[in-house]
Amino acid sequence: MRNTLLTAMCLMIILAGCSAPSPAEQAVETPPVTNTGKEVTLPKSEEPPGKSSLPISEQAPEEASFTKGILTGLPEYFSFVDRLDEYRILGLAAGKPFIYSVSEHKYDIVSETVCWNVRLSPDKQRIGYNNEDGIGIINIEDGTGRIVFSKEQSDQINQDGSMYFQWGTLPNQLLLIHQGEWDSFYYLLDLETGKYTPLQVKMDSYFLSEPIQWIDEHRILFSFRASKKKDGTMEYGSGYRSDLAVYDLRTGTTEKVTDTDDGYFVNFVSMQADTAYYQEMDPEQRRSYYSVDVTNKKSERIDIADEHNDIYVFWSPDTYLMGNVDPEIQEMNHVMNVSYVSRGTTRTIDAILFESSTPAWVRLGSHLAVSFGHAEKADDNLGYITKSQAHVFTFK
Repeated sequence: MRNTLLTAMCLMIILAGCSAPSPAEQAVETPPVTNTGKEVTLPKSEEPPGKSSLPISEQAPEEASFTKGILTGLPEYFSFVDRLDEYRILGLAAGKPFIYSVSEHKYDIVSETVCWNVRLSPDKQRIGYNNEDGIGIINIEDGTGRIVFSKEQSDQINQDGSMYFQWGTLPNQLLLIHQGEWDSFYYLLDLETGKYTPLQVKMDSYFLSEPIQWIDEHRILFSFRASKKKDGTMEYGSGYRSDLAVYDLRTGTTEKVTDTDDGYFVNFVSMQADTAYYQEMDPEQRRSYYSVDVTNKKSERIDIADEHNDIYVFWSPDTYLMGNVDPEIQEMNHVMNVSYVSRGTTRTIDAILFESSTPAWVRLGSHLAVSFGHAEKADDNLGYITKSQAHVFTFK
Protein backbone atom coordinates (compact mmCIF):
# COMPACT_ATOMS: atom_id res chain seq x y z
CA MET A 1 0.00 0.00 0.00
CA ARG A 2 2.71 2.47 0.98
CA ASN A 3 4.75 1.77 -2.16
CA THR A 4 1.68 2.37 -4.31
CA LEU A 5 1.00 5.66 -2.58
CA LEU A 6 4.63 6.72 -2.99
CA THR A 7 4.57 5.95 -6.73
CA ALA A 8 1.42 7.99 -7.18
CA MET A 9 2.82 10.78 -5.02
CA CYS A 10 6.05 11.00 -6.99
CA LEU A 11 4.04 11.34 -10.16
CA MET A 12 1.98 14.17 -8.73
CA ILE A 13 5.07 15.98 -7.41
CA ILE A 14 6.58 15.91 -10.90
CA LEU A 15 3.49 17.59 -12.35
CA ALA A 16 2.98 20.25 -9.69
CA GLY A 17 3.35 23.99 -10.17
CA CYS A 18 1.38 25.49 -13.08
CA SER A 19 -0.75 28.60 -12.69
CA ALA A 20 -4.25 29.29 -13.97
CA PRO A 21 -4.87 30.56 -17.54
CA SER A 22 -5.36 34.26 -18.13
CA PRO A 23 -8.72 35.79 -19.17
CA ALA A 24 -7.38 36.02 -22.72
CA GLU A 25 -6.72 32.27 -22.73
CA GLN A 26 -10.20 31.53 -21.47
CA ALA A 27 -11.69 33.12 -24.57
CA VAL A 28 -9.87 30.76 -26.96
CA GLU A 29 -12.05 28.29 -28.85
CA THR A 30 -11.02 24.62 -28.68
CA PRO A 31 -9.90 23.29 -32.08
CA PRO A 32 -9.70 19.57 -32.87
CA VAL A 33 -6.81 17.31 -31.95
CA THR A 34 -4.05 16.37 -34.35
CA ASN A 35 -2.17 13.14 -33.59
CA THR A 36 0.63 12.65 -36.11
CA GLY A 37 2.48 9.79 -34.47
CA LYS A 38 5.64 11.13 -36.12
CA GLU A 39 8.99 12.05 -34.68
CA VAL A 40 9.01 15.65 -33.48
CA THR A 41 11.87 18.10 -33.97
CA LEU A 42 11.56 21.14 -31.75
CA PRO A 43 13.17 24.52 -32.38
CA LYS A 44 15.96 25.60 -30.09
CA SER A 45 15.17 28.41 -27.70
CA GLU A 46 16.22 31.89 -28.80
CA GLU A 47 17.02 32.62 -25.17
CA PRO A 48 19.36 30.72 -22.83
CA PRO A 49 17.66 27.57 -21.42
CA GLY A 50 15.47 28.38 -18.43
CA LYS A 51 15.73 32.16 -18.96
CA SER A 52 12.42 32.75 -20.74
CA SER A 53 10.59 35.75 -19.32
CA LEU A 54 7.30 33.83 -19.38
CA PRO A 55 7.76 30.05 -19.64
CA ILE A 56 4.69 28.46 -21.23
CA SER A 57 4.97 25.68 -18.66
CA GLU A 58 3.74 28.16 -16.06
CA GLN A 59 0.30 28.44 -17.66
CA ALA A 60 -2.29 26.26 -19.31
CA PRO A 61 -1.93 25.59 -23.03
CA GLU A 62 -3.41 28.50 -24.96
CA GLU A 63 -5.30 26.16 -27.29
CA ALA A 64 -6.36 22.54 -27.04
CA SER A 65 -4.61 21.69 -30.32
CA PHE A 66 -1.97 18.98 -30.13
CA THR A 67 0.59 17.25 -32.25
CA LYS A 68 1.95 14.00 -30.88
CA GLY A 69 5.39 12.66 -31.58
CA ILE A 70 7.90 10.07 -30.42
CA LEU A 71 11.11 11.17 -28.70
CA THR A 72 14.24 9.47 -30.01
CA GLY A 73 17.92 9.39 -29.06
CA LEU A 74 17.21 8.09 -25.56
CA PRO A 75 18.76 5.19 -23.60
CA GLU A 76 17.16 1.78 -24.06
CA TYR A 77 15.83 1.72 -20.50
CA PHE A 78 14.99 4.99 -18.78
CA SER A 79 12.44 7.06 -16.89
CA PHE A 80 11.91 10.81 -16.86
CA VAL A 81 12.24 12.49 -13.48
CA ASP A 82 11.90 16.28 -13.71
CA ARG A 83 12.11 19.38 -15.90
CA LEU A 84 15.57 20.95 -15.94
CA ASP A 85 14.64 23.85 -18.22
CA GLU A 86 12.50 24.56 -21.30
CA TYR A 87 14.23 21.98 -23.50
CA ARG A 88 15.98 19.57 -21.13
CA ILE A 89 14.75 16.74 -18.93
CA LEU A 90 16.44 14.97 -16.01
CA GLY A 91 16.06 11.21 -16.22
CA LEU A 92 17.38 7.96 -14.77
CA ALA A 93 18.76 5.18 -17.01
CA ALA A 94 20.00 1.89 -15.56
CA GLY A 95 20.62 3.66 -12.25
CA LYS A 96 22.56 6.57 -13.77
CA PRO A 97 21.24 10.15 -14.03
CA PHE A 98 21.15 11.70 -17.49
CA ILE A 99 20.09 14.96 -19.14
CA TYR A 100 18.05 14.67 -22.34
CA SER A 101 17.73 17.50 -24.86
CA VAL A 102 14.29 17.47 -26.45
CA SER A 103 15.38 19.88 -29.18
CA GLU A 104 18.55 17.95 -30.13
CA HIS A 105 17.30 14.39 -29.49
CA LYS A 106 20.34 13.31 -27.51
CA TYR A 107 21.33 12.65 -23.91
CA ASP A 108 24.39 12.93 -21.70
CA ILE A 109 25.12 10.87 -18.59
CA VAL A 110 25.66 13.26 -15.66
CA SER A 111 27.57 10.81 -13.44
CA GLU A 112 28.56 7.14 -13.32
CA THR A 113 27.35 7.02 -9.71
CA VAL A 114 24.67 4.36 -9.29
CA CYS A 115 21.50 6.00 -7.99
CA TRP A 116 18.35 4.33 -6.72
CA ASN A 117 16.34 7.54 -6.90
CA VAL A 118 17.17 11.08 -8.00
CA ARG A 119 15.62 14.49 -7.29
CA LEU A 120 16.45 17.89 -8.74
CA SER A 121 17.50 20.70 -6.38
CA PRO A 122 15.38 23.90 -6.22
CA ASP A 123 18.11 25.90 -8.01
CA LYS A 124 18.41 23.12 -10.65
CA GLN A 125 22.18 22.99 -10.16
CA ARG A 126 22.43 19.67 -8.33
CA ILE A 127 20.89 16.23 -8.18
CA GLY A 128 20.13 14.51 -4.90
CA TYR A 129 20.25 10.71 -4.84
CA ASN A 130 20.29 7.72 -2.52
CA ASN A 131 22.03 4.36 -2.85
CA GLU A 132 23.70 1.72 -0.68
CA ASP A 133 26.24 4.28 0.58
CA GLY A 134 23.60 6.74 1.82
CA ILE A 135 22.26 10.04 0.50
CA GLY A 136 24.41 12.18 -1.78
CA ILE A 137 24.41 15.11 -4.17
CA ILE A 138 25.88 15.50 -7.67
CA ASN A 139 26.76 18.77 -9.40
CA ILE A 140 25.10 18.79 -12.81
CA GLU A 141 27.74 20.98 -14.45
CA ASP A 142 30.76 18.73 -13.87
CA GLY A 143 29.33 15.47 -12.46
CA THR A 144 31.27 15.67 -9.20
CA GLY A 145 29.50 14.61 -6.04
CA ARG A 146 29.69 13.51 -2.43
CA ILE A 147 27.78 11.63 0.24
CA VAL A 148 26.04 14.10 2.57
CA PHE A 149 24.40 11.56 4.90
CA SER A 150 26.05 8.16 5.06
CA LYS A 151 24.60 4.71 5.61
CA GLU A 152 26.49 4.62 8.92
CA GLN A 153 24.76 7.83 10.03
CA SER A 154 21.41 6.34 9.05
CA ASP A 155 22.18 3.21 11.07
CA GLN A 156 22.73 5.37 14.15
CA ILE A 157 19.21 6.79 13.78
CA ASN A 158 17.28 3.64 12.88
CA GLN A 159 17.96 -0.07 12.83
CA ASP A 160 17.60 -0.84 9.13
CA GLY A 161 19.28 2.35 7.93
CA SER A 162 16.84 2.85 5.06
CA MET A 163 16.17 6.53 4.40
CA TYR A 164 15.11 8.69 1.51
CA PHE A 165 14.83 12.46 1.16
CA GLN A 166 13.22 15.56 -0.32
CA TRP A 167 14.83 18.87 -1.19
CA GLY A 168 13.54 21.84 0.75
CA THR A 169 12.70 25.11 -1.00
CA LEU A 170 16.19 26.34 -0.11
CA PRO A 171 19.05 24.71 -2.08
CA ASN A 172 20.99 23.75 1.05
CA GLN A 173 18.17 21.92 2.84
CA LEU A 174 17.26 18.25 2.68
CA LEU A 175 14.34 16.62 4.48
CA LEU A 176 15.55 13.17 5.58
CA ILE A 177 12.81 10.56 5.87
CA HIS A 178 12.85 7.23 7.67
CA GLN A 179 9.64 5.38 6.97
CA GLY A 180 8.72 2.89 9.67
CA GLU A 181 5.98 0.29 9.58
CA TRP A 182 3.49 2.59 11.30
CA ASP A 183 5.24 5.90 11.91
CA SER A 184 7.82 7.90 10.00
CA PHE A 185 10.66 9.99 11.39
CA TYR A 186 11.97 13.20 9.87
CA TYR A 187 15.19 15.23 10.10
CA LEU A 188 16.17 18.54 8.50
CA LEU A 189 19.73 18.38 7.13
CA ASP A 190 21.78 21.53 6.57
CA LEU A 191 24.14 20.77 3.65
CA GLU A 192 26.52 23.58 4.60
CA THR A 193 27.13 22.46 8.18
CA GLY A 194 26.20 18.78 7.95
CA LYS A 195 24.02 19.14 11.06
CA TYR A 196 20.58 17.55 11.16
CA THR A 197 17.62 18.42 13.38
CA PRO A 198 14.76 16.02 14.23
CA LEU A 199 11.25 17.23 13.38
CA GLN A 200 8.29 16.20 15.51
CA VAL A 201 5.71 15.63 12.78
CA LYS A 202 2.79 14.20 14.72
CA MET A 203 -0.96 14.58 14.76
CA ASP A 204 -3.37 13.14 17.36
CA SER A 205 -5.32 10.07 16.19
CA TYR A 206 -3.31 9.84 12.94
CA PHE A 207 -0.33 7.77 11.78
CA LEU A 208 1.38 6.68 8.50
CA SER A 209 2.50 10.19 7.60
CA GLU A 210 3.93 11.00 4.14
CA PRO A 211 5.65 14.26 3.12
CA ILE A 212 4.13 15.54 -0.11
CA GLN A 213 5.56 18.93 -1.01
CA TRP A 214 7.19 21.98 0.48
CA ILE A 215 4.81 24.96 0.38
CA ASP A 216 7.49 27.51 1.26
CA GLU A 217 10.69 27.55 3.32
CA HIS A 218 8.72 27.16 6.56
CA ARG A 219 5.84 24.80 5.70
CA ILE A 220 5.56 21.24 4.39
CA LEU A 221 2.38 19.54 3.16
CA PHE A 222 1.85 16.01 4.53
CA SER A 223 -0.72 13.26 4.22
CA PHE A 224 -1.82 11.24 7.26
CA ARG A 225 -3.93 8.12 7.85
CA ALA A 226 -6.40 8.13 10.73
CA SER A 227 -5.79 5.59 13.50
CA LYS A 228 -9.31 6.02 14.89
CA LYS A 229 -12.79 6.38 13.51
CA LYS A 230 -14.46 9.69 14.19
CA ASP A 231 -16.44 7.99 16.95
CA GLY A 232 -13.15 7.12 18.69
CA THR A 233 -13.00 3.43 17.72
CA MET A 234 -9.40 2.28 17.25
CA GLU A 235 -8.02 0.94 13.95
CA TYR A 236 -4.91 -1.22 13.67
CA GLY A 237 -4.88 -1.73 9.90
CA SER A 238 -4.20 0.80 7.15
CA GLY A 239 -6.44 3.50 8.64
CA TYR A 240 -10.09 4.52 8.30
CA ARG A 241 -9.52 7.67 6.26
CA SER A 242 -6.76 10.06 5.23
CA ASP A 243 -6.26 13.83 5.36
CA LEU A 244 -3.82 16.52 4.31
CA ALA A 245 -1.99 18.54 6.96
CA VAL A 246 0.63 21.28 7.12
CA TYR A 247 3.72 21.07 9.32
CA ASP A 248 5.23 24.45 10.30
CA LEU A 249 8.97 24.40 11.04
CA ARG A 250 8.73 27.67 12.97
CA THR A 251 6.27 26.37 15.55
CA GLY A 252 6.84 22.63 15.30
CA THR A 253 3.08 22.11 14.95
CA THR A 254 0.95 20.14 12.50
CA GLU A 255 -2.50 21.38 11.43
CA LYS A 256 -5.03 19.44 9.40
CA VAL A 257 -6.31 21.26 6.27
CA THR A 258 -8.89 18.68 5.12
CA ASP A 259 -11.52 16.80 7.10
CA THR A 260 -12.68 13.64 5.31
CA ASP A 261 -15.33 11.21 6.53
CA ASP A 262 -14.59 7.61 7.52
CA GLY A 263 -13.98 5.47 4.44
CA TYR A 264 -12.71 8.37 2.30
CA PHE A 265 -9.08 8.70 1.25
CA VAL A 266 -7.20 11.72 -0.08
CA ASN A 267 -4.55 11.67 -2.84
CA PHE A 268 -2.56 14.80 -3.66
CA VAL A 269 -2.55 15.91 -7.33
CA SER A 270 -0.71 19.23 -7.71
CA MET A 271 -0.16 22.62 -6.11
CA GLN A 272 -0.19 26.30 -7.10
CA ALA A 273 1.10 28.73 -4.47
CA ASP A 274 -1.06 28.05 -1.37
CA THR A 275 -3.70 26.04 -3.24
CA ALA A 276 -3.47 22.24 -3.23
CA TYR A 277 -5.53 20.13 -5.62
CA TYR A 278 -6.45 16.69 -4.37
CA GLN A 279 -8.52 13.62 -5.14
CA GLU A 280 -10.96 12.15 -2.62
CA MET A 281 -11.93 8.52 -3.19
CA ASP A 282 -15.09 7.16 -1.60
CA PRO A 283 -15.73 3.55 -0.45
CA GLU A 284 -17.11 2.73 -3.94
CA GLN A 285 -13.84 3.93 -5.57
CA ARG A 286 -15.50 7.00 -7.10
CA ARG A 287 -13.27 10.04 -7.43
CA SER A 288 -14.12 13.57 -6.39
CA TYR A 289 -11.72 16.48 -6.74
CA TYR A 290 -11.20 19.52 -4.55
CA SER A 291 -8.95 22.53 -4.14
CA VAL A 292 -7.95 23.67 -0.66
CA ASP A 293 -6.22 26.86 0.45
CA VAL A 294 -3.69 25.46 2.91
CA THR A 295 -3.52 28.78 4.77
CA ASN A 296 -7.21 29.37 5.50
CA LYS A 297 -8.17 25.64 5.17
CA LYS A 298 -11.07 26.37 2.81
CA SER A 299 -11.94 23.53 0.40
CA GLU A 300 -13.99 23.81 -2.79
CA ARG A 301 -15.29 20.92 -4.89
CA ILE A 302 -14.31 20.83 -8.58
CA ASP A 303 -16.69 19.50 -11.23
CA ILE A 304 -14.91 16.73 -13.15
CA ALA A 305 -15.88 15.22 -16.49
CA ASP A 306 -15.73 11.58 -15.26
CA GLU A 307 -15.78 10.40 -11.64
CA HIS A 308 -13.96 7.18 -12.57
CA ASN A 309 -10.94 8.93 -14.12
CA ASP A 310 -7.73 10.09 -12.49
CA ILE A 311 -6.42 13.63 -12.86
CA TYR A 312 -2.67 13.87 -13.47
CA VAL A 313 -2.32 17.66 -13.34
CA PHE A 314 -4.46 20.76 -12.85
CA TRP A 315 -3.69 23.99 -14.68
CA SER A 316 -6.86 25.46 -13.18
CA PRO A 317 -10.11 24.03 -11.76
CA ASP A 318 -11.55 23.72 -15.31
CA THR A 319 -8.37 22.81 -17.21
CA TYR A 320 -6.63 19.52 -16.50
CA LEU A 321 -5.06 16.33 -17.85
CA MET A 322 -7.26 13.30 -17.22
CA GLY A 323 -6.96 9.58 -17.84
CA ASN A 324 -7.96 6.07 -16.92
CA VAL A 325 -6.38 2.66 -17.14
CA ASP A 326 -8.39 0.04 -19.04
CA PRO A 327 -8.77 -3.18 -17.01
CA GLU A 328 -8.11 -5.24 -20.13
CA ILE A 329 -4.47 -6.15 -20.85
CA GLN A 330 -3.20 -5.86 -24.44
CA GLU A 331 -0.18 -8.09 -25.13
CA MET A 332 1.20 -7.70 -21.60
CA ASN A 333 0.49 -3.95 -21.49
CA HIS A 334 -2.02 -1.83 -19.62
CA VAL A 335 -3.80 0.85 -21.66
CA MET A 336 -3.93 4.39 -20.27
CA ASN A 337 -6.37 6.60 -22.19
CA VAL A 338 -5.32 10.24 -21.74
CA SER A 339 -7.53 13.28 -22.35
CA TYR A 340 -7.09 17.03 -22.10
CA VAL A 341 -10.11 18.80 -20.59
CA SER A 342 -10.53 22.56 -20.94
CA ARG A 343 -13.63 24.56 -20.00
CA GLY A 344 -15.98 21.62 -20.47
CA THR A 345 -14.47 20.29 -23.72
CA THR A 346 -12.72 16.90 -23.61
CA ARG A 347 -10.14 15.87 -26.22
CA THR A 348 -8.43 12.45 -26.28
CA ILE A 349 -4.71 12.93 -26.91
CA ASP A 350 -3.18 9.44 -26.50
CA ALA A 351 -3.59 5.80 -25.56
CA ILE A 352 -0.40 4.78 -23.76
CA LEU A 353 0.45 1.08 -23.60
CA PHE A 354 2.64 0.51 -20.53
CA GLU A 355 3.68 -2.65 -18.75
CA SER A 356 3.92 -1.94 -15.03
CA SER A 357 5.10 1.26 -13.35
CA THR A 358 3.02 4.42 -13.77
CA PRO A 359 4.04 6.64 -16.73
CA ALA A 360 6.06 9.69 -15.68
CA TRP A 361 4.90 13.07 -17.01
CA VAL A 362 7.14 16.14 -17.35
CA ARG A 363 6.15 19.56 -18.73
CA LEU A 364 8.65 21.82 -20.44
CA GLY A 365 7.91 24.92 -22.47
CA SER A 366 4.94 24.33 -24.74
CA HIS A 367 5.51 20.58 -24.60
CA LEU A 368 4.37 17.72 -22.36
CA ALA A 369 6.59 14.62 -22.33
CA VAL A 370 5.80 11.20 -20.89
CA SER A 371 8.04 8.15 -20.41
CA PHE A 372 6.90 4.58 -19.81
CA GLY A 373 7.96 0.94 -20.12
CA HIS A 374 6.35 -0.91 -23.03
CA ALA A 375 6.26 -4.71 -23.40
CA GLU A 376 6.88 -6.04 -26.89
CA LYS A 377 7.52 -9.47 -28.36
CA ALA A 378 11.11 -10.67 -28.34
CA ASP A 379 12.86 -11.25 -31.64
CA ASP A 380 12.54 -15.02 -31.22
CA ASN A 381 8.78 -14.65 -30.46
CA LEU A 382 9.29 -16.81 -27.36
CA GLY A 383 8.36 -14.13 -24.87
CA TYR A 384 8.19 -10.40 -24.19
CA ILE A 385 10.80 -7.81 -23.37
CA THR A 386 10.22 -4.38 -21.86
CA LYS A 387 11.74 -1.29 -23.45
CA SER A 388 11.29 2.34 -22.55
CA GLN A 389 9.44 4.78 -24.77
CA ALA A 390 8.67 8.49 -24.65
CA HIS A 391 5.94 10.54 -26.31
CA VAL A 392 5.79 14.31 -26.58
CA PHE A 393 2.76 16.54 -27.09
CA THR A 394 3.15 20.01 -28.48
CA PHE A 395 0.43 22.54 -27.66
CA LYS A 396 -0.09 24.91 -30.59
